[in-house]
Amino acid sequence: YGENEEEKIQNDPIQRQIAELQAKADSLGEDGNVDEYMAILSQIEQLKQQKVQVQKLPDGAAGEVIQAHGSQPQQQKLRVCEVCACYLSVLDSDRRLSDHLGGKLHIGYETVREKLKELRETRHQRRQERSNARTSSDRRDRSPERSRDRSRDRDREREREKDRDRDRYRD
Repeated sequence: YGENEEEKIQNDPIQRQIAELQAKADSLGEDGNVDEYMAILSQIEQLKQQKVQVQKLPDGAAGEVIQAHGSQPQQQKLRVCEVCACYLSVLDSDRRLSDHLGGKLHIGYETVREKLKELRETRHQRRQERSNARTSSDRRDRSPERSRDRSRDRDREREREKDRDRDRYRD
């Protein structure tokens, strides 16, 4: 609706790629590289078919929203803000975009995401510290003196059990 060819190429990535390949094909054709020229033309045809497939999508799909203004519906290209998941128009002015970035919702989500990242890092550091502490205490536990002490304690406990059993059966 009122877009000239340059704006269409700029706003449509497939159209932009087709234009770039067409320029490359033209220069190859002028240089006489027929094989490369034909290969690029086949790529252009594939992109054109891909564009037709995208255009066949039902209205409202692939980031397009239809807004009704009077009797004539108007399509609007939208993108999603990566921070707060709000829909933003591709054609928005810089002022409108800066207003969005300074808005309460956007700033709130940004703050929450930063705090979440900080908490995850803290949790990761604590887990690392605990695992390091466990491995160093495990090393101490495995020292030969401790194993001898444990073995001695087990032997003493067994002897006590035997003595108790003997005392029970004597009575």
